[in-house]
Amino acid sequence: MSVSPDGKVLATTSGSTLQWLCVETGAVLDTAEKAHEGDITGIAWAPRTIPNGGTPAFVLATAGVDKKVKLWLAPKAIST
Repeated sequence: MSVSPDGKVLATTSGSTLQWLCVETGAVLDTAEKAHEGDITGIAWAPRTIPNGGTPAFVLATAGVDKKVKLWLAPKAIST
């Protein structure tokens, strides 16, 4: 598990599944099933946002037993 630098999104893994949750509400924001070919072994957030269509986005890196590192744009947290 790892919380985004702004404290709004929680990234979790189970086996090869990656899931993003809203810290405030607990709502599932997005799920990537079979994000890797095999178990995910590590996750880490980039410390800064990148531009994404005019809005800033956080990037999450995942590593797996498939010896690949993948980069993911995190979904936006749900505001209440």
